[in-house]
Amino acid sequence: ISMSFGGVTGGDPEENAINRAWDAGLYVVAASGNEGQGNKDPDTGEGLVDLPAGFDNCVAVGATTIFSNQIVTGSTAIVDEELASYSKTGPETEVVAPGTHIIGAANLQGEYTATVLSQFTGTSASTPLVAGLAALLWSAEPGLSNLEVRNRINDTALDMGGPGRDERYGFGRIQMAAALGPAPPPPPPKEGDTNGDGQVDENDLLPIIERFGAKVGDANYSEQVDANGDGVIDELDVFVVGRNFDS
Repeated sequence: ISMSFGGVTGGDPEENAINRAWDAGLYVVAASGNEGQGNKDPDTGEGLVDLPAGFDNCVAVGATTIFSNQIVTGSTAIVDEELASYSKTGPETEVVAPGTHIIGAANLQGEYTATVLSQFTGTSASTPLVAGLAALLWSAEPGLSNLEVRNRINDTALDMGGPGRDERYGFGRIQMAAALGPAPPPPPPKEGDTNGDGQVDENDLLPIIERFGAKVGDANYSEQVDANGDGVIDELDVFVVGRNFDS
């Protein structure tokens, strides 16, 4: 659940709703809020992390400036990535993500745009990036629990503040590639799939015909086409195709 909204607490009903969602196995993420808006200390007026982001079972997301190597427009300079000046901070901050000049659907124009006026800035822009990473993790590893998703995102975040978790960056800026980890190895080829298309059928006879008689060490020898692995491409490999046909 991605929530680009927040403010003062909605009390027990709001927190109970967050807890029910978490207990149901969902990953719950919300904007930490922007300075000058939303939740404030009633006595000092100091900005506090918005609710529901500040609840224990909700991930509070802060915002950074744009990536250090990204130009916002052709006329703007590259800036170092750091915590955005508008991003609220506090002990509830869990992770941050880029939230400044995020390109998205243009305001009521039905198209994407690179113009600054139609770019999205705020912790409301950084929040869906974290939710998107959670979705990617679940698409790659459907068996993960919401706690495992939460820990993976936190553990692989780029630590941008003091060592460990801090009130400005939380665990750090999310890193999608690190969270997803290395790509899984490809599955072993099917026996008899000489052309590598994942299906054993009549099309696997053509590579055998083209390389017929080739032996290990020959320029046109292929281990994949040598279906029975005896070091020579011949009629015995046709039998392997036949044995596994239509698999």
